[in-house]
Amino acid sequence: MSKKLIGKNDQGDRFYLTLEIRKNEREATTINHQKVLGYKVLSICGEVVEYRKQNASNFGQIRDRLSEITQPSKGFTLKDIARINEIWEKWHLNDLQSHCSHQDKAIKWDQVNPCPLNGYKAGSAWLLNELPQEIINEMQSFLNEMAVI
Repeated sequence: MSKKLIGKNDQGDRFYLTLEIRKNEREATTINHQKVLGYKVLSICGEVVEYRKQNASNFGQIRDRLSEITQPSKGFTLKDIARINEIWEKWHLNDLQSHCSHQDKAIKWDQVNPCPLNGYKAGSAWLLNELPQEIINEMQSFLNEMAVI
């Protein structure tokens, strides 16, 4: 896991990401109520360092700021950055899902009806949304392209 430069905006602010796909060997319950032993978790966090400054002004979940990037780092396009943002929104911390697949995620966890299949109450446990191999491959490709800082 390394911090990597992903691009800059027109003001010269630099955008860094740390991407990690880690293997977890514990047992988990999926959003489809299946037990699995061992799975992969995607973790993404970012930093924005303002022009002529050395320390970051924004940390963590900077997804809302990625659209400011106008000068992608070598090996990247704006389309790649938009794709990372999409993956980040859907798959970041995929083992910390409060709703099962039978519940409406748009409804707050404390207001959603129990699962019609087994009565699971949203927010009563962390569920796993298994990371597809295609997403793993795509993120590995981005990791290989990113300039190490």
